[in-house]
Amino acid sequence: MYAMPAQAATATLTESSISRQTGLRDQSKNPMWINRDDCLADDIITFPLYVTEYAGLPMEVWAGGVDCKDKTARQGTAPSCWIVANSAVPTSASHTVQVRVRDIVGQHKPPDTTKAGAGTLEDCTPESGTSSAPVGVTLFFMFIDQASNEQQGGVSWATKYDLVGPSAASGLTLGQGDTMLKLDWTASTDTDLSGYQFFCDPPRGSEGTGSNTNEFEAGAGTGTEPEPAEASVEEETCDPEDAGEAGCPEASTEASTTETDTGSGTTPEGNGCPTVNLFAGEIPDAKFYCGSVSGLTATSGKVTGLVNDSTYSIAIAGVDTVGNVGRLSNVQCAQPSPVDDFFKLYKEAGGEAGGGFCSTGAVGHRAGTAALLMMSVAALARVVRRRRKDA
Repeated sequence: MYAMPAQAATATLTESSISRQTGLRDQSKNPMWINRDDCLADDIITFPLYVTEYAGLPMEVWAGGVDCKDKTARQGTAPSCWIVANSAVPTSASHTVQVRVRDIVGQHKPPDTTKAGAGTLEDCTPESGTSSAPVGVTLFFMFIDQASNEQQGGVSWATKYDLVGPSAASGLTLGQGDTMLKLDWTASTDTDLSGYQFFCDPPRGSEGTGSNTNEFEAGAGTGTEPEPAEASVEEETCDPEDAGEAGCPEASTEASTTETDTGSGTTPEGNGCPTVNLFAGEIPDAKFYCGSVSGLTATSGKVTGLVNDSTYSIAIAGVDTVGNVGRLSNVQCAQPSPVDDFFKLYKEAGGEAGGGFCSTGAVGHRAGTAALLMMSVAALARVVRRRRKDA
């Protein structure tokens, strides 16, 4: 039997006194909201309360999207609220309550459970198709009597939780630069985006030690492991005069060529990115993070500090306002490389004209646009011819 106090107990909670066990993410935006990382870390929120007339009545903490002071919301076959802290009788004016994040997001309601602690790791990963919008929830710190009625004088605290990151961006392409790669993509359609994070395999500083190699394999841009190449069979050599005879196929007159898109920095269609760590549609491992860009409408960015001529597999993921990282975009790969402009190539090939395009005109007259274009094309052609001869 609980001894009823002379007057109903009361509780006071100061917002600034609430503390979190973990600091896994940037707390500058919505610091007390709950995200997936908080759940994975089994974060605990501590609530220091000041209680008066505390003798005798236990305190319970219930969570829900409705008023949990009504006991019908806490009982029956379809309750709206769930318990997140077990009964405890305050023994002094300073009373501290700890609530597990997993119990908040798990929503394990009676009659399945009547005690806190039912939240599990599985509750951190909602079923596919779950909305990525934040879910509002209020915690009710209540003094409960034997009839499960709430005695006036409790306090409430509202927050939100979001365990699902933004949907994946699409259409990622890469452009080459000196020790950097430029990224362009089609934005995610989610409205709670705060920006995008970039993920690289190998991570910066780990070139040559990861799964990536300097060769592109089959299955480009898919982020899947390449199919193993079939063992080569040594063919019987044939004399050219015997072409067409049994066992000697006729020689093809067409040159075998392989198309390579060197301008965009993306891999050719059908060639794969050498990664076993980045997969389109999956949530990335934070250790492969290599950059970010802010903004709801961002569609481009750069990854800098890379090693020239090293192959990088890259994908991006959106980040929402709670700090959840979404699923990866398509995976692309490229190698950073120094970029030579026209005049640098022209000089290296032996060009002697100076001063740029305008110096080709007569003194006091601007060179015509058509004349400049013709000279540029001619000079570029000479650069290409000389480079081919040197090759």
